[in-house]
Amino acid sequence: MVQAARFFQGAGQSAHSLPPAKKRRCRLRDPQQLRGQRSQRLQHIESQPQHAAQAALAYAEGRPTDAIRELRRIQDRGCPYCEEPLVARIFESMGQPDSAIAAYDRFVSTPALHRIAMEFMVAPSHYRLGGLYEERGDMASAVRHYAR
Repeated sequence: MVQAARFFQGAGQSAHSLPPAKKRRCRLRDPQQLRGQRSQRLQHIESQPQHAAQAALAYAEGRPTDAIRELRRIQDRGCPYCEEPLVARIFESMGQPDSAIAAYDRFVSTPALHRIAMEFMVAPSHYRLGGLYEERGDMASAVRHYAR
């Protein structure tokens, strides 16, 4: 109760009225700097559909490496795991099962909290991993992924 009273007692204080030890912990930033960071994030988010369209076009034109490069750009600017199932499918179509397995593994081993928007891709990714391991002859890994 006393701690709650102390917390609410100092709630109206500005950073300037805080003791020196608390001022150091209070990280006030310049509003211009925050606006600049926000606009950079918005530019990254707004460029994602453009990169997705370029990836789809490159794949349709038979340029899978360009498609992967565009999908990696999306990953660099946003969700680092969300495009992994697409990247893995492209690697499969290129006849590179080891790269596909690595991409699928990165996706399914990501904690659920980080891939919450892509949860619907987990089961198909495990299924594809099972198939790739089965083609390699690694039945133990194939069964493990088929069971998930």
